[in-house]
Amino acid sequence: MRILLHDFGCYAFILPLARWLADQGHQVLHLSAKELVGPRGTPVQRKGDPPGLTFDTVRLGRPFTRYSLPRRLLDEYRYGRGLVGKILEFQPDLVVSANTPPLAQAVAFRAARRRAIPCVGWVQDIFSLGAAPMMEKLPKPIATLALAALRRLEFGTLSQAAGLIVIAPSFLASLKDHGVQHPMTLVQENWAASSPDTVERQKAWAEAQGLGGAKIILAAGTLGRKHDPDLLAQLATGLATLPDVRLIVVSEGPGRDYLEKLKAVTALPNLSLLDYQPSAQVPAMLASADIGLVQLNALANGMSIPSKVYSYAAAGLPILAAIPQSNHAAGLIRDYGLGCVVEPDDPHGFVAAARRLLEDAPLRQACGAAGLAFTAQHGDIAIIGGRVMAFLEEVRGRTLQDP
Repeated sequence: MRILLHDFGCYAFILPLARWLADQGHQVLHLSAKELVGPRGTPVQRKGDPPGLTFDTVRLGRPFTRYSLPRRLLDEYRYGRGLVGKILEFQPDLVVSANTPPLAQAVAFRAARRRAIPCVGWVQDIFSLGAAPMMEKLPKPIATLALAALRRLEFGTLSQAAGLIVIAPSFLASLKDHGVQHPMTLVQENWAASSPDTVERQKAWAEAQGLGGAKIILAAGTLGRKHDPDLLAQLATGLATLPDVRLIVVSEGPGRDYLEKLKAVTALPNLSLLDYQPSAQVPAMLASADIGLVQLNALANGMSIPSKVYSYAAAGLPILAAIPQSNHAAGLIRDYGLGCVVEPDDPHGFVAAARRLLEDAPLRQACGAAGLAFTAQHGDIAIIGGRVMAFLEEVRGRTLQDP
């Protein structure tokens, strides 16, 4: 089968799936957004890669706009047209598109449908459920109409897809609430693979950043509208009396900018702000940390699941999470003993949970070991790949049978 695997955000965990699919003899084109700013995997050919695997990107010629609605819509449309070009060039038997913005996905799926190419939407986030804050500056009647149009576009595209992959059972309920009950749906949660470089605690990366000897709480990843940077500032303030503790935020964008401005006028010497690290440095960065931090605000609860839970667990890091207790990731942390969870609107509980983890070395060790055990159980790419491939073959077979 010729499979076009469109991985908009270039997630590190999807790259092994592309390799696994190609290892099974399929022709696989892995596509990602060239100019999307954020933490990324490394989509490059490696020695020993199967001959059927290729990597390419969709380009806009400028960074993809996230937070300005008119310009974002233009970028989404242009990106969708670029994706259509790649689809027509590769002529796949099937397209899988992960976490693609609604307008771009609609443009690409419509063009593929006209050519009888089945498309599977891989739902990592439900965009329109988190779009309201972007429309706050619009007059209310216009904002209401725009949000309704966006939801109709996103959920309509998903309904008309040949199949869906969703990352948690809770997404099924969210989709159902908006009229999407697709008969061809696979629930496959995200995953990460453990790396030998991260299993043993190392401090080489920390020492290179001038942080040697400190206990490190690491918050690495996007700080967008789903997150509250002020909660990080409150955590730094609450831990200020612990001289050997540093809160390291590795991010770029509005949340990082907010913290930069706050740090310029507030004494937060235990808060360090760094740019996204090259993907080759990420294992060393994780190995230097003592605690991995996860955030998600209450408004984003029904539309997102923090995938950092999987990467921190795979690195053997105890997890400190400020996320709604009903979120799928919170359930994983509780059920598997991966760390501590508090509600995102509980800064005092957040600081208390951080202190508990910092002061209890056996607890950190137990949480780290639980993370490695969880990863071994849930991160086997052969099992995941087999499940995904069986689903794609079923989708493809059903499409061929349809008149």
